[in-house]
Amino acid sequence: MSRKPISEGGTPNLPTIEKEEHQEMYKFYESLGDKRTLQKVALQFNKSKSFIQLLSRAFGWKHRIQAVESRPVDPVVKDIQGQVDDVRRKLVAVVQEIADTLHELMFIAKSQKIGTLDEAGEKRAKQLYGALSIWGFTWKTPGQFKQLIQTLKEISDFNVVGNGKT
Repeated sequence: MSRKPISEGGTPNLPTIEKEEHQEMYKFYESLGDKRTLQKVALQFNKSKSFIQLLSRAFGWKHRIQAVESRPVDPVVKDIQGQVDDVRRKLVAVVQEIADTLHELMFIAKSQKIGTLDEAGEKRAKQLYGALSIWGFTWKTPGQFKQLIQTLKEISDFNVVGNGKT
């Protein structure tokens, strides 16, 4: 008995080898904790939900999660995890504050570009740039500035969504 093609209502063959990319998807799925869904994995990795469902079925994600969650939690690990989560929350707050400062600088730069920047704006730009340089945030080109904002967003997203569970 052979399978029907997908175009005729058949089911696709399940993958038989779990590639590194599939393992990363599973790790992300596991890291979501109580809020895990296959849809979130699909969005994170820009894949279809049906593809993620196939991977989940092929590599037993549900059973793997059950095995992980049924293990007794070491009290020391649980205590340390609370401390790690607290540090992540603080990191996200700092990163978001820096990102807000960068956005304010961006608006000041736009004002300067169109010729509407006043003396107070210039003074504020110098203050913001000085504050950021104390923390080691400097840039020479608009591309570096955009990359800095993108990096901060990735740090924040990773610590909030990926693992921080804040």
